[in-house]
Amino acid sequence: MTKTSMLTFVTALFTLSAFSCAADSDTSQSTFTEKWVQMYGKTTRWHKAAGPLTKVSLKGVTDLSLREFAYVSDSPVRFQSTGKTVVMNKQGTASYQCGAHQLVSGLYYVDKTDQRVQKFRCSALKKTVISLGSGATYTYQYRVDDNDFQWVPLAEKRMGCETGYDITGFEFDNAGDAHISAVLCSKVNASLVK
Repeated sequence: MTKTSMLTFVTALFTLSAFSCAADSDTSQSTFTEKWVQMYGKTTRWHKAAGPLTKVSLKGVTDLSLREFAYVSDSPVRFQSTGKTVVMNKQGTASYQCGAHQLVSGLYYVDKTDQRVQKFRCSALKKTVISLGSGATYTYQYRVDDNDFQWVPLAEKRMGCETGYDITGFEFDNAGDAHISAVLCSKVNASLVK
């Protein structure tokens, strides 16, 4: 491999390793574009994301239902296929998460008297091919790191995952005003497929 193609390869690898937006609301320093999807007032239906979910927004301080979510629209991480649909309907507080190497790719929002996210979809991750100018290509497989995760309680109006982490599940509290009380943020790693 020449020096130029090695530099291009290292640059591409660095770009792939930093694909999530920052957890704070200032995304001006982020390489990728964060898009917000409003669910409130849009009828009862599925709301899909074209990239990894990173943040959620609560309707208010006393109404804890989710109003919208954010995803990274130009992330190199892409969804391959839809996996399972997870219904959050147990009594009390329970945690729900996607299967191995899957991210949340959509939310089902009930826009009636009791406005809330009732279920979510998980999707497997596609391989990504990077083509270098010399004609060489490299294929990366994205994997969710089962050992690198954190629960983020929803304590503010807009909350989410820190850089490099994406949403893989939710904690749902069905007592009183049923709502999502925390998001599960998991690290996603890119590995070179030989």
